[in-house]
Amino acid sequence: MKDLKELILEEKFAYTWQNAFICAMQKLFEAEGNKNAKEIMKKWFSDKDSSWELYIFLKRLGHEPASQNPEDLLKMMTSDENAIKVDDKFNLK
Repeated sequence: MKDLKELILEEKFAYTWQNAFICAMQKLFEAEGNKNAKEIMKKWFSDKDSSWELYIFLKRLGHEPASQNPEDLLKMMTSDENAIKVDDKFNLK
């Protein structure tokens, strides 16, 4: 299987919900900080079943969160030193 980093580009694959969600969370985090971002994460990813897909997506991109906990997922999307980077065209790196 090809590396997901080669596939998750708008012109090649279009956006997945995970890609769009990560981009949105990063913009929210930049604009408002952690408070609202944490609330969204807790609301939508508070159990292992709901967080599994996002956790695996991050892991396959090479950005493995410490756990499936919403705070660890958010940290990997926004503020961790190994967090996903998003370019000006909203491609994940």
